[in-house]
Amino acid sequence: MKVTVAQLAKRPEAGKVKTRMQPTLSAEQACALHEALLTHCAHALAGSSRYDFELWTTGPHPIFDELSSQLGLPIKAQCAGDLGVKLEYIVASEPASARVLIGSDCPFLTRSHLHDMIDALTTVDAVFIPADDGGYVALALKTVCSPLFRGIDWGSAQVMTQSRDALRAAGLSWIELPPLADIDRPEDLSRLAGLSGFAEFVAAGSA
Repeated sequence: MKVTVAQLAKRPEAGKVKTRMQPTLSAEQACALHEALLTHCAHALAGSSRYDFELWTTGPHPIFDELSSQLGLPIKAQCAGDLGVKLEYIVASEPASARVLIGSDCPFLTRSHLHDMIDALTTVDAVFIPADDGGYVALALKTVCSPLFRGIDWGSAQVMTQSRDALRAAGLSWIELPPLADIDRPEDLSRLAGLSGFAEFVAAGSA
C-alpha cells in the first residue's frame, strides 16, 4: 500500500497564526511559535521509508523553502476554502495512495505513531489520533470519504464526534489510537517543557 503523509502548514504571518495565544504571547511570538512547531513536525516526521511526505502550504515563505531544501520535501499548495475543503482536496489529489493528514500543532506526534496508523489502516477504512480538545491530531484514510469533510464544525470540541457520526453513516470502519495534545492555547505552553527549541515559549507561558 502506497502511503503519503500530508502536513498542512499555514504561511507564518504575525497576527494571522496562533492568534489564540495572544495576549500571553505577542503576535510576533505567536508567529515564531507557529514556525517552531511546523519546523519541529517536519523534521520529526519526514524521512521514513514507509511513506512519502509532502508539505501543503497556504502560500510561499522562506521557511518552506528551507524545509524543502533540508528534507527534500515537495511543497504543494492548499486550495481555497475551509479546512474540510482543503482536506478533501488533498485526499482526492492522489486517490491511488492512502493518505495520512496531519497539522503542524502537535510536537508529540512521532514516526512511530504514523507507522501504527499505517499498520491499522490495513484492517479498517480510517484511523484517528484524537486530540484532547475534541478534534484530531492525525487522520489516515485509504479511500476518499467526502462526508468526513463536510458539515463539520472545524475548530470546535465536536469535530471528533461529528467525524465518528459521518463514518458511521457512510458504513465505514475506523479505530482510534491514544489521544495526543495540540498546542493551541496559552495553557498548552507548559506541555512544551523539555522539548528542544521551545524554552522561550514555556517561559512566556509561565510569566
